[in-house]
Amino acid sequence: MQRRKDQSVVNARTVIGAACRDIIADGKAIHLRQLDARARGKVLGTIRGVIGVLQEVKEALGVS
Repeated sequence: MQRRKDQSVVNARTVIGAACRDIIADGKAIHLRQLDARARGKVLGTIRGVIGVLQEVKEALGVS
């Protein structure tokens, strides 16, 4: 069960990272509304702590 959870977080981080890069490319600010519009149904409902993962991805991209 833990392995499945970890895999879901890894998958979510990948999708969130791609969505964040797209949002930046469009010249928009990264926030949950923009993320939801681009990744709806893909990951947002599959993991707990989506905001924490979003913050990690933003840090990795060097965006505040």
